Amino acid sequence: MLSKCPETPRPASDFYFAVISSSRPDNVPAMQKLLSSCSTVVWYVGRCQVGEYERAGASCVVEGGGLCSSRNMALEAAFAAGKICVQVSDDVHRLRYIDSPADRNWAKP
Repeated sequence: MLSKCPETPRPASDFYFAVISSSRPDNVPAMQKLLSSCSTVVWYVGRCQVGEYERAGASCVVEGGGLCSSRNMALEAAFAAGKICVQVSDDVHRLRYIDSPADRNWAKP
């Protein structure tokens, strides 16, 4: 993948990886493996589910609530840390880094 990048891609430490999940702690091991090269992976889970995810192997778990609430909490945490927010579902099978010159100057309207 890196050989296809026109420039050196940003390091994983520039990104805030958030897994948005609810009622699926069985997906933790596969996701932790997939994201093993990421500096920190934060799980945003439904109400009263933190313990289940920790027992399944998630090391950083935040109670987020509903889908929109969890996504917004992840965005706020990433922005506060000065990082790019990468949000993934708990059942992703593959991730690919794509760098597009058209995206570099993107600004929220």
